[in-house]
Amino acid sequence: MIRIAIAGCRRGHAFIPILKDAGFTLVGAMDPNPDRLSTFAQSAGLSPTACFDNYEALLSLRPDAVLLASPMPNHTPQAIAALDRGIHVLSEVPAVVSFGQCVRLRDAVRSSKASYMMAENAIYTREAMMIGAMSKAGLFGDLYYAEGEYLHDVRSSVVDDAGQFTWRKRWQMDRRGATYATHAIAPPLVWMNDRVVELSAVGTGSHVDDRFNGDDTCVMTCKTGGGRTFVVRTDLRSPRPARTAYYQLQGTTGCYEAAQSPQGHARVAMNECREWTRLSKFEREYLPKCWRDHRRAIRQSKHGGADFFTLLAFAEVCHGAPSPVDVYTALDWTLPGLISEVSIQRGGQPVQVPSPRTAELDDAAALDAGNTLIT
Repeated sequence: MIRIAIAGCRRGHAFIPILKDAGFTLVGAMDPNPDRLSTFAQSAGLSPTACFDNYEALLSLRPDAVLLASPMPNHTPQAIAALDRGIHVLSEVPAVVSFGQCVRLRDAVRSSKASYMMAENAIYTREAMMIGAMSKAGLFGDLYYAEGEYLHDVRSSVVDDAGQFTWRKRWQMDRRGATYATHAIAPPLVWMNDRVVELSAVGTGSHVDDRFNGDDTCVMTCKTGGGRTFVVRTDLRSPRPARTAYYQLQGTTGCYEAAQSPQGHARVAMNECREWTRLSKFEREYLPKCWRDHRRAIRQSKHGGADFFTLLAFAEVCHGAPSPVDVYTALDWTLPGLISEVSIQRGGQPVQVPSPRTAELDDAAALDAGNTLIT
């Protein structure tokens, strides 16, 4: 069993029921909110001596791994602190909040003996894994177009119980651009085995809530390294039902569309057919075996089982397997959101997305200077 500690008890609470099935033993938790920490400890059966209100004290336990379920701006500094101590890191999304953090995180991973994985659970949903298997089998032909959307009104999380703004105001609501885009970006890029190399972004401005300065909706039109077109839409505050896992995929011999609503059905059309077929009809052949092997853990997992499979993949990483979402992939999926801010500031002009594998990333760090909300 892998000894793991969790930073951030609000989101971290969701992982308690599935840790053991994924191969982990919980040894500690950290949260600056004492009530949240206490509730977490009771649910997890943790001793008060294993609970802390600061991150450095949590790392003093010397766990094998740490799960960062903390606010966005904390992901990079907390990841670096753990990596410097040889502790494996599973970080919630996004990986970073600035170009400078991109460089620091990449360099920390390169110099550490520990492994890093970003916890992008959207790639582990039942539907995403099925479409990945079907794409790999060539059922859609050569892929050339995709769409991804993440629409989720989170305004209720912007103010805490005391009436004070939380971190979400500054880091999600007051920044222009796609401030929370990896869930919309990651699955299509996995299916296409590609990365975004250029994008142009436009934002609607703020219409819904005059407390915030960012865009209600941001749309990015992306070009990938493989010459594909990829359209991404994010929205964190328009008043509407949530739609957090909507995707389209188009190839030369077939296409896929996610359900438009909870009452709808995902569908595919293949072999140049002109009619839709429900995706569920392909489950017997293309649903990965792991979905049948872990039914109990899936029932206990949030996000329809995706959180469990994220943990399961991280357990393999801790045992020496290559990270499926290593620091380079994590930055490939996070950088488009940062670049969208630059494009909007430049009136929607196309902007190159730097590769985290080259010196392009070091040069991009200078872009932070033009954004007063980035530190």
